[in-house]
Amino acid sequence: MKKLEGKIAVITGGSSGIGLATAKRFVDEGAHVVITGRREKELKEAAAFIERNVTTVVSDVSRLEDLDRLYAVVKEKHGHIDILFANAGAGTIAPLALATKAHFDQTFDVNVKGLFFTVQKALPLFKDGGSIILNSSVSNVKGLPGFSEDIEWIIPGEDWPLAGTHRGHDGVADLLETASKSIETSTEPREFVAQGDRVLVVGFAKGKIKATNKTFRDDWVFAIAVRNGKLTNIREYVDTQALARAARVSNAQA
Repeated sequence: MKKLEGKIAVITGGSSGIGLATAKRFVDEGAHVVITGRREKELKEAAAFIERNVTTVVSDVSRLEDLDRLYAVVKEKHGHIDILFANAGAGTIAPLALATKAHFDQTFDVNVKGLFFTVQKALPLFKDGGSIILNSSVSNVKGLPGFSEDIEWIIPGEDWPLAGTHRGHDGVADLLETASKSIETSTEPREFVAQGDRVLVVGFAKGKIKATNKTFRDDWVFAIAVRNGKLTNIREYVDTQALARAARVSNAQA
């Protein structure tokens, strides 16, 4: 008999990374998993990867109504929970002096409020002897010297005010100040890939150009180098093609 035979496991943030790997392993050990994520497309791809014994629910842990809906689905389809893996998390890399209220709200809405209510709202469905697993980060126990000392944003494009290479605190500060005057934006990481002493963080940015009221979505990659246990530099590559198109003023608008 497999270790998790017949168990019902709920995994938040289960469409990629650690959550997806955990879901796959739980199913291999005999469990039925309920995985959540904010994007239906990624959830469908995750379900295809897991192949069997998986239920998907589009859900954002920072939204309490989404958590209510998640557990309503669990109760209707499975009746109870044996294992909860509270894995969903988010974070934006920003130096302390440049962090905004939006950065703070996103981090605490997902990582604190979302975590708390993910557990609280699951309790009525738990069977005796169930397990609650909270995923965290090394950031809560280990400082990262040089985290923002060597930072470089490389933005391609022509005839675009933000295009170019922006280095160090001053360069990034100037970039963010210029961008904040013309752009409303948010970022979301999608995938983390470790390659030796480098970690690639792939994600996308979406937002709206204030002058044209047009929306955009562009991809970005963080290349993070770690040596001897210390983060040594960060490079971000941003594809701003969609952003540039959204910022373009037509003759009718001019």
